[in-house]
Amino acid sequence: MPETLRLPSYELLVKYDQPGPRYTSYPTVPDWAEQVFKVQDYHSALERARLTPQEPLSLYIHLPFCEHLCLYCGCNIIVTRDHSRTAAYLKLLARELEMIAEQLGERKTLTQMHWGGGTPTFLNSEELTLLMSAVNKNFTFSPDAELGIEVDPRVTSQEQISTLRGLGFNRLSVGVQDFKPEVQKAVNRIQSKEDTAKMLAYARNLGFVSTNVDLIYGLPGQTKESLIDTAEAVCEMEAGRVALYGYAHVPWLHPQQAALEKMGLPTGEERVRLFEAAMLKFAERGYVPIGLDHFARKDDELARAADNGTLHRNFMGYTVARAGEMIGAGLTAIGDIGGSFTQNLKDYKAYETAISQGELPILRGYRRTADDNLRRQIILDLMCRMHLDLEGFKKQFELDPWECLKDELSEMEPFEKDGLLVLTRSDQGRIQKIKITPSGRICIRNICMVFDAHLRARRNGGGSGKAPVFSRTL
Repeated sequence: MPETLRLPSYELLVKYDQPGPRYTSYPTVPDWAEQVFKVQDYHSALERARLTPQEPLSLYIHLPFCEHLCLYCGCNIIVTRDHSRTAAYLKLLARELEMIAEQLGERKTLTQMHWGGGTPTFLNSEELTLLMSAVNKNFTFSPDAELGIEVDPRVTSQEQISTLRGLGFNRLSVGVQDFKPEVQKAVNRIQSKEDTAKMLAYARNLGFVSTNVDLIYGLPGQTKESLIDTAEAVCEMEAGRVALYGYAHVPWLHPQQAALEKMGLPTGEERVRLFEAAMLKFAERGYVPIGLDHFARKDDELARAADNGTLHRNFMGYTVARAGEMIGAGLTAIGDIGGSFTQNLKDYKAYETAISQGELPILRGYRRTADDNLRRQIILDLMCRMHLDLEGFKKQFELDPWECLKDELSEMEPFEKDGLLVLTRSDQGRIQKIKITPSGRICIRNICMVFDAHLRARRNGGGSGKAPVFSRTL
């Protein structure tokens, strides 16, 4: 099973508590601006993907509507109580799926699908069925496909859960953040422990094979005791997976977050103690650490994937790798297809206009180079397997990793001295393997940042010059 997660000393945590990407992609989204990527480039990416019809795909659909605005939220959402808006959006989604499928030709098999948002259960049962019909019209699911959806217990009925199960969904992701009433009031998300437990139990009884619960540390009013109580409650609910994210405070992007400053955000040391308290509770209850910020029960498929080396990381976080490429559909949706990353338009009117004119609604994208692909795989291996074998990379890529990464590898030694990783060297002293230690897991992003050529260029005065939005290590 995956190794135990241990925190390094507080002094080392302070040393490595630096802003950095979460590496759900490489290059990261801000770096895509370095390339001009137009609609025709997206068409070309889909044409390249079409050439391998036997390869499976993942599909992400973005449903942006929410009835309420949670103050910590950093998602691309539309806050409204006007449910009549969904009818027009579903028609646009259906047309976009059709256009994508037309270009993919015979490449139709989905092994993973996820509906996110926003609040996907803003849609009623009839609308959920309508959207699934649009998917089924253009794609087919493998027999063991993983179908997941984000649900909000505050607005999700048992009828909707039953409908989703009938449509083939087998995984739920539930946002909780914290069950402490004072914290919920501060972030404008009142959600009872009882309603959440009732919904998860109902879903399990219907046959949902796994449930994921999202928690956030670093919110106003949180204490070690409150987060431990929340973690204990999640364990009692028998959640198969838990994502424990550090709150990313970026009010210049999401102005509503500024309200949280008035309530007092935890200090750096307090955030460390919050994470440590929750981590220890999950370990005590038999959950194993998955990569950077996830935990899973030992019998969950995510834990098995971490154990057997098939764990993957994409824009939705850690997942079981069943498809190497992903299509994104809907407002702001991100994809990874044909050697390129893509992101759809963020403005609703612009998205609507593009679809109505028969154009793919692309905002930006990025076609990866050979060097990008080498570094991407290095970062994926470190983030997912906590291990890197450079000899294997020499065989896999047409680039000499020791030549391309000469400077980066020399920067691994300070991490080794701090006990965050172990280096295996050849007789000639050349680094051949990198293994992250249990206490190095929490600093894995710092290690990955060394291999980020775009980040290095920005720090040296090159690159796009744009300042990416990074979250701190803790």
